[in-house]
Amino acid sequence: MKFDELVERKEETHSQELRDEAINLLIAAQAQGVRTIEPQQLIKSLKDVGYTINMETLIDLLQNEPLIQKITPQEIVVSTGDEYYVDAKTRADSDAKIKKAAKRQIDKEMK
Repeated sequence: MKFDELVERKEETHSQELRDEAINLLIAAQAQGVRTIEPQQLIKSLKDVGYTINMETLIDLLQNEPLIQKITPQEIVVSTGDEYYVDAKTRADSDAKIKKAAKRQIDKEMK
């Protein structure tokens, strides 16, 4: 395997882990009834668990997530349910992602 392929895979893995951690934090906030979050607070929370990210990267990373109804530099609006879902397949895919992220968070906290 070439060095540049290794670097690319490492970057993809890091991006996926960062995205998963951001989603986990948003799911935790949503579970507590929080619907709107300041992106700077999410960036700070990610920094607290070891990730460094800027606003632009955060927005790019979460832009097409079904859990996110709206994301701007001023706010992240978390979807509260069915109003955001377009079709059954999108909903099923999103539900599977959320369950997977929640399980990963639970497993991480159990260690």
